[in-house]
This record gives sequence, C-alpha cells and structure tokens, in this order.
Amino acid sequence: MLNYEAVFWREKVFNYISIAVILFAVLTKVDISNVTNLSPEVRMLEIRLRFQLMKILLILITLVFLCCPGCEQGEEIANESALRREAVAVLIADYNAALNTADIDRMMTHYANDAVEIRPNEPALIGKEAIRSSKQQMFNEMNLREILEAKDVKVSGDLAVAHVTWSASVTPKTGGGTVNGNGDWIFVFKKDSDNAWKIIYSIWNEERLIYPDQPE
Repeated sequence: MLNYEAVFWREKVFNYISIAVILFAVLTKVDISNVTNLSPEVRMLEIRLRFQLMKILLILITLVFLCCPGCEQGEEIANESALRREAVAVLIADYNAALNTADIDRMMTHYANDAVEIRPNEPALIGKEAIRSSKQQMFNEMNLREILEAKDVKVSGDLAVAHVTWSASVTPKTGGGTVNGNGDWIFVFKKDSDNAWKIIYSIWNEERLIYPDQPE
C-alpha cells in the first residue's frame, strides 16, 4: 500500500520544480545585454530575479530528496499495518471455526485473561474463565452454526478493532425448532507479552431473531 499523502506532496514539489526550471530557462534565453536603453534598476532587477529562481530551484530539489525517504517509510508503515489487519482477520476466521466445532479450548486461546464480553440484555462477563463457562454452557445446550465475516479492521500500534457481522442458526439439543438470527460484533484485540493478538473486549448485538413458526 502506498502512502498517498507523501506521494501527493512529492508530485507537488516536482510540479514546482518544473515551473521554476521553465522560468529559469526562459530568463537565461533572453539576452538583454545589448539593450542600451535599460536603466540600471531594470538590469539589477533582472539579475536578482534570476538569482531568486536559482535559490528556489535548489530549495525544491532539496525537498524532493527529503520527501522520497518519507514516501518509502510511509509505504513500509502501510505494509506493516496491512499485515497486522490480515493477521487479525485470520484470527477471526479461526475463532469462527472453533465456534462451529464447539472447540472450547481452541476458542479460548484467543481471549486475554482479563477479557470482557458484553452481550445483549445480560450482565457483562468479566475475565477469561467467566467467558469460558458461558461458552461451554452454550455448547452443552445448543447446536450452533454461525458465520462471522470481518467487515473492517483498524490497527493502531498494539491495538486492533474489528467490525464483524454474524449470522447464526441455533437449535436446542433437548428438542425444538431452530432460531435464526444476525447482527454485528465488535472485537478489540491487544498484543500480549508474546506478541500475539488477544481479545480484550467482545461486544455484540442482535439485529434480528427469527423463532420457529415466526414469519420472516
């Protein structure tokens, strides 16, 4: 990914250089030494103008050399950010796989010890063990099929925020019809001491629930 702001300013500087070069070339092409009716003031003004254009040209060339390393650094930062976003998206996909296979141990590897999960109309779950207990109860009572799709991932340093949409079908193991639903999910990740992304906040809502025999 390019650092478009840096590229924009670099191109702007190149444009200014082009204008300065053209003006300088025009002035150097114009020979007024044989013009005898020019006042000393006019000749001095012409000399000063050429001198100022030379100064401007040198300044602009210096700016180009300063901007180019910035462009490369910006591209490196952008590439690093893209890699981090991709890493978070991969974690969400693995979380989804664990969810659909009722693999509680695999799922919990993605949570930090002090993680918080906030669910609709229920008290917040504080800490990894509280979240694990709730997930295990869900797996014991329900057959679940859920699809998570990462819509947007923002990364800033060691923090990442992911906006995920979910759609699910839930069927009680004791019998009964299937409940279908969908909504949005926000994951907040933070890198731990081992440089691994861990969920520190998990917040989701229910946009729509369709119960058995309920018209869609």
